[in-house]
Amino acid sequence: MTLLDTCASKHDASCNELGKGSDSLAACVARECSVVCVELRGTGGATCSEPKLAEGSLCKCSVGTTTGNDFLCSLATYPDTICCAPKGYPMPGLECSCRPLACRPNLDGCGCELAEATPDTRECSSMYCCANTAEYDPDKCSCRSKDCFPFERRVPTCALREVACPKGLDRVESCSFRVGN
Repeated sequence: MTLLDTCASKHDASCNELGKGSDSLAACVARECSVVCVELRGTGGATCSEPKLAEGSLCKCSVGTTTGNDFLCSLATYPDTICCAPKGYPMPGLECSCRPLACRPNLDGCGCELAEATPDTRECSSMYCCANTAEYDPDKCSCRSKDCFPFERRVPTCALREVACPKGLDRVESCSFRVGN
């Protein structure tokens, strides 16, 4: 338990030792925490956090003029998200986020888009499911009783794999990053 406490607070070489054991703690760390129980080298380049109401489902990072933090915001730590950053990220003043898809019922089926809070539903389907093309709000998808419009493409269901980052943002693997060693 001492190694786990040290790893969680310092993210130093103790994290590497956790996975080497053959006990149930090592197995638990490997299974449940391997993405966050890692040695971090250098310093955080972005200030990242989980917004209120996020409940483990999304994170955001910003780059300022000061040293960032050790919060890990990436597809590895938030696997049910899409991470999107503006061109030029990580230049100071820019923000990046990893967000889940939120689907809500409507009068003719359901509509989905990247969320700013923990979604109740992350996928939906109906007779016709249509994801917007890259030229027209690529972070949105809807399912309904009518066929797709010319600016949409038919998909089997509205799910995270069918949407992309909003216009002007690029898909990235991680919003958090390290500088130095």
